[in-house]
Amino acid sequence: MKCEIYILAGGKSSRMKQEKGLVELNQKPMILHVIDACQSLNYPIHIVTNDHHYQHLPYPSIADHHKNIGPIGGLHAALEHCESEGVLLLSCDIPFIQPEVLTYLLNEINPSLNAIIPTHNNRIHPLIGWYNKSTQTIVNTQISSGNYRMTDLINQIDTQLIDCSDFPASYFKNINTPEDLPKS
Repeated sequence: MKCEIYILAGGKSSRMKQEKGLVELNQKPMILHVIDACQSLNYPIHIVTNDHHYQHLPYPSIADHHKNIGPIGGLHAALEHCESEGVLLLSCDIPFIQPEVLTYLLNEINPSLNAIIPTHNNRIHPLIGWYNKSTQTIVNTQISSGNYRMTDLINQIDTQLIDCSDFPASYFKNINTPEDLPKS
């Protein structure tokens, strides 16, 4: 097994003012759009959350051990929990992600790397990426030092950036505020 899929959900959602993954988009919660994109990959799907509102979904939930430190806490929980060589980490607020992007990334897996991260128009997307299980030690050290920035992690590990600029920009769009939601 190359990887397991971990979807980050249940963060503060302060700009959305409600739980982002459960915000309806086209008559279903955003997290289900992300899960739909993952289905064809045939890897186990997990939800990293401390929020009980995701318990109705038919996927195992795991809790952050380090609460309120953002996505790096979710990555830590995923790496600690996974039993494969790595994790495909996704956030719940990227409802337009498509299976072909994820397949494209996963086809680049090289166990000698710490991470494979897409870029789109020179923007790095660390919350759509594959992280090697061996990265767990570095993540632990960074958290212990009080540095919770994912970009700092990406810069200090052996990361392969994959240019995904041939894919539509919408695939990588985060929905962070009510204003980001498409108008119907």
